[in-house]
Amino acid sequence: MYLLTIATLLVGVFAYWKGGPAEKICGVANVVVAALYIVCQALIAAGAELQVMLLLIDCGLALVFLALAVRYASLFLGAAMILQAAQFSLHAYYMVSERLMDAGYRTANNVISWMVLACIVVATLVSWSKRRATASAARPA
Repeated sequence: MYLLTIATLLVGVFAYWKGGPAEKICGVANVVVAALYIVCQALIAAGAELQVMLLLIDCGLALVFLALAVRYASLFLGAAMILQAAQFSLHAYYMVSERLMDAGYRTANNVISWMVLACIVVATLVSWSKRRATASAARPA
């Protein structure tokens, strides 16, 4: 869990530093959601029933990714949105079927989270590369 949290923070910083507007928003939203998720997990460990809150957090991030993918026509942010929707569906399935969050859930959740981070990194690299190519083409020889 700590490795994924640290990676999320680093990807958010990288996206904010080198990404375009869509990647910046995406990176910040992902970091905020990771922080909310940690708070909810701590409250759940203390005995609170917050399964619906976790579902709403997943839904909110998927909607942010959807808005960004549509607004900026980004293939990689579209992939991140689809992955986040899959994570939302996974969480909804476990909640509706009243299953405990077992090793299968944790594994699927972590794999999807890593794939979302990979999509954000690739989107940031593509945006950064396009800006560098535009800047070098505009520079007089």
